[in-house]
Amino acid sequence: MFKSFICLLAILSLLFISCSGSENYEKAFGYEQNGKSFIKVKGKRKLMGHDPGSVLSNETYEDSVIFQVPSLQAGTIKGEYIPVQKGRYKYLGQIIIDGDNVQVNLSYDNTDDKKIEPTSWNGKYFLVRE
Repeated sequence: MFKSFICLLAILSLLFISCSGSENYEKAFGYEQNGKSFIKVKGKRKLMGHDPGSVLSNETYEDSVIFQVPSLQAGTIKGEYIPVQKGRYKYLGQIIIDGDNVQVNLSYDNTDDKKIEPTSWNGKYFLVRE
């Protein structure tokens, strides 16, 4: 009985470790293109974290997301004003620009499951204007 408990605990620990491990970089990049403003954030993600083989390899890849924002001026941008591609969940929450700092606090409005799910990109960043 005790051995079964230890085995189960080890498996659950591996699954927990494999699902965590995403890391957002400290810098966000603000830029304008074709008269529109964008903020790009980058981070490291685990490769197929729910695949048992990937759990053991602990491999990662670099990922990013680009938010189209009304402007790069200081202020609060409500999630509802951030455009999303057709078929994607809309954003709730906000992005706050304060000088050279950006705070992302967004969630997905998961209308299928009737849930609000925080994005993995939430956090504070140093804004580099390009």
